[in-house]
Amino acid sequence: MNLFMKAIIACIILFFSYPSAFAKKVKEKELVKRTISVQDQRKLDYYFFEAIKQRQAGNMDRAVDLLTKCYYINPNNSAVLYEFAMAFSHIQDVQHAMKFMSLASEKDRTNSWYKMGLAELCIKNNDLKNAILIYKDIAQNHPEAEEVDFMLASLYKQTNQFKESIFYLNKVEEKNGMNENISFEKYRLYTAL
Repeated sequence: MNLFMKAIIACIILFFSYPSAFAKKVKEKELVKRTISVQDQRKLDYYFFEAIKQRQAGNMDRAVDLLTKCYYINPNNSAVLYEFAMAFSHIQDVQHAMKFMSLASEKDRTNSWYKMGLAELCIKNNDLKNAILIYKDIAQNHPEAEEVDFMLASLYKQTNQFKESIFYLNKVEEKNGMNENISFEKYRLYTAL
């Protein structure tokens, strides 16, 4: 079975086992954590790390098989959902990658990497508005992360929101001091206003 078919099967499994994930409005609720036995956790760990090795080796069919086994053991595992998103992203299926990344981010709301992955997928899908919202959330939780300020400045520039772009460039300069490149970029933005 080829990778595309396995990815479709994994998506169907997810759809039927967690239908609210595909609803337009996700209701705010506490996600129930499923407890699994020590033996199942060991199996999940083995399958998961083997899936990562297979993905890194370019064996996407095998990686998806192993991730599916992980999902059967614990469908609430955010790391498994993240790896599914990475697999879909690898085969250029941005829509399914976004769904899985969104689920991973929902399961572990404190994980900024999942949020950054989702924002990057939004950018690939030309959904800059949602990418900005996600990066703003990350910036609020991690005000020291200047790369997030740079991303927000860039996204606001791309959406012709030059004042907001300047605001985030100013934040970077507040953290690091004056910078010739940033000052020149702000000059270009001010002239575009």
